[in-house]
Amino acid sequence: MVMKKNFTKYIFVILFWTISLLLFLSSCITEKQGEGEIYFFVYKNNTSFLIKMESYTKDRLVDSLTITPLSSYETGAWENFFSESDYDYSKIVFDNKKYLIYDNNYGMSDNCQVVSKNPYCLTGKYSSYRIVSEKLERGTWNVNFIYIFTEEDYRNATPLVFGEGFVGSVWRCTESVGLQEGLLYSELRFVSENEVEGWAHLEEEEEPELYFTAFYTLEGETLTISEDGDSFTATLNEDYTGLLTNIDGEGECVFVKQ
Repeated sequence: MVMKKNFTKYIFVILFWTISLLLFLSSCITEKQGEGEIYFFVYKNNTSFLIKMESYTKDRLVDSLTITPLSSYETGAWENFFSESDYDYSKIVFDNKKYLIYDNNYGMSDNCQVVSKNPYCLTGKYSSYRIVSEKLERGTWNVNFIYIFTEEDYRNATPLVFGEGFVGSVWRCTESVGLQEGLLYSELRFVSENEVEGWAHLEEEEEPELYFTAFYTLEGETLTISEDGDSFTATLNEDYTGLLTNIDGEGECVFVKQ
């Protein structure tokens, strides 16, 4: 009887430690398989414009997606649109009217300490993301990041009406109160990233003439053209098809892209 009790006790102890060992090993395997962090990303469009996000190498477009106004795009695990190391830059286009360019320098931590906003900077002093939630699931931290496009981003963007910029584009004024008598048209020819030429075609001349070469700068939707201390401004009209100018108080002239 005593032997039977001891045998039963012995079997119970073996089963207890066997089950405990299996549970311990199972826990270790689960922890090992799930250890680390998994990132999820949300890109939120807080503007009233359709946003197109495009990523490029030096030679070609690699990836793109669109986000409708006042909506969000959620990625799967690890699918950060701006994380690919072979991207050279990304372009954010607002309603085919204005755009922003972000260089892929997120791997250079010093840049992420000084750049005010760049979606390639996930960490650093100027991290462009907010962590909206964190939770531990089976030994793995799930971290949800959000990047928000704002109206301020739109205001700071470059007008896209000029294609990829001003360079090579020609804008002509053919009729307005600001067009001088005997002048068929005036033209602005953007020959580089900071230089513009002013041309005019008189009625009695066969070809247009070069009247000035000047520097220009762009701030928001206003272009400033300067020459020898004198300057005038040109502003995009409401439908982004023309430049409105008022040169020397002679009246408004509308330059339309040719």
